[in-house]
Amino acid sequence: MLCLRYTYPMDLNRITEGCVREALRAVRAHRPLPAVLLELHLLDSVQGDQAARALYLQEHLRKAVIEALSAQRFLEDLPPLDENRLYSRQEMLTALRQDFQCGNVVLEAYSALYHRYLCPVMFSHEVLADAALVSERQLRRRITYGIRLLVDALRAAEREAWREFHRQQLMAHLPLRESPRLFGVQRHIETLRAWLEDPQEHPIISIEGLGGIGKTALALAVMETFLDDDALEAISWVSARQNWLDLEGDLHETPHSARTLQDVFTRLAAQLGLNEVAGLGLEDKAQALKKTLRSAPHLVVVDNLESVEDVQELLPALFEIAGKSRILLTTRQSVRAYPFVRCFTVPELDRQAALALWMDVLNRRARRVKSAVDAFEQVYALIGGLPLALKLVAAQLAYLPLDTLARHLQTGGATSQAHLYTYIYRHTWMMLDDAARRLLLSMLWVSPEGEDADWLRHMSDLPEALFTKALRQLQEFSLLDVSGSISSPRYHIHRLTGTFLHTEILQHWEQEA
Repeated sequence: MLCLRYTYPMDLNRITEGCVREALRAVRAHRPLPAVLLELHLLDSVQGDQAARALYLQEHLRKAVIEALSAQRFLEDLPPLDENRLYSRQEMLTALRQDFQCGNVVLEAYSALYHRYLCPVMFSHEVLADAALVSERQLRRRITYGIRLLVDALRAAEREAWREFHRQQLMAHLPLRESPRLFGVQRHIETLRAWLEDPQEHPIISIEGLGGIGKTALALAVMETFLDDDALEAISWVSARQNWLDLEGDLHETPHSARTLQDVFTRLAAQLGLNEVAGLGLEDKAQALKKTLRSAPHLVVVDNLESVEDVQELLPALFEIAGKSRILLTTRQSVRAYPFVRCFTVPELDRQAALALWMDVLNRRARRVKSAVDAFEQVYALIGGLPLALKLVAAQLAYLPLDTLARHLQTGGATSQAHLYTYIYRHTWMMLDDAARRLLLSMLWVSPEGEDADWLRHMSDLPEALFTKALRQLQEFSLLDVSGSISSPRYHIHRLTGTFLHTEILQHWEQEA
């Protein structure tokens, strides 16, 4: 296992019975709450000053007790506490007596705690003891027990709040997921995670395979399995995506890409908060990264390694700084010659996984294809289990008869993977209207993290109606990868799509010019 360590932002043992009791007394007397409780991480979502945090904490304590009290009453077939109803003084005392007649110690504890500190009417210990038909000493014991239960609940809430915060921190630099489902990769994920966790394993793991085989998606899926590991310090993700071209075919560097050893280390240092070395040289960055990665376990991903210019320098440098951390690569070109790297070659999807992907593509696009399984069998026999190729071909079935599509694949000269993708892309391009073609070309400007629809419309310079139609058409043909949330989708294209646009479209335009 990775040597993981984990500390919470505050010592949970500081949430004591004493400070919680003082907080409840403060709520009752309208006094300031204990400062130590205002440091709780579960209050960090509160917008405002300490007074706002205090109000939030007060409400949190009240809801925690009321929810626990109502849950215990439910177990005893008693009605829950209705927060919207104004109870009389006698009704409150009658409810307390009912709670103490069930023989449920937890119910008695929460009921005593609520009626002493949180209900609208202020009751003394003596009045509450009389109503519950117990001694004042017994009532105080139940209140103390209730406070103990509340301490446990508050610690659990703080622990969960910190874990969620930690999860969000780990996700901060990961790319957005392109597809909600992956097929045929669970064993790959388990294998790669086991390698990354094994302290006897190589410090660098390389995911290798053909373009469009799903290396980046697999790396992201592996990283997502670590998001709930409390002790992991951080996850970094550096993309080395290739250059992009504008509509005139001019070459530009992809924004924020990492093409050299210096670029990779600069991006890593920035993601790990090492701002003090931002303007320093490579050696200073290397020393700072080495100290950080060796002090606590990190996971580092370098995506599209083959796009880095000085791989022969980068890999030994990554090995030198790794320490107790682990580094995951994705690359089309194998690096198995390096003794400190363990390689994992991504195979094509087997028939079952390929069929599941095929049906998922059709179902998500609400495509009704007659004899979809028979269609899959013909296509699978021609192109195998390449995920990207399967998605592209499935998207064409709504516009081309299966026999025509199969004949095109058979006669299209798809003698290699490169020829296969070129042929599929060429036929897809021919079926696009002009607006969709223009929008697709403008996607060459998109960063690896993707862009939103407003950005795409601005870059394509299409009227809104044409843009909406073009965007829908590109999605229908599986030419766009969509990630993010339903409310905030982000769009980008696969690297092979960009390669086709450059080699088959823009270069052709240049030759004609």
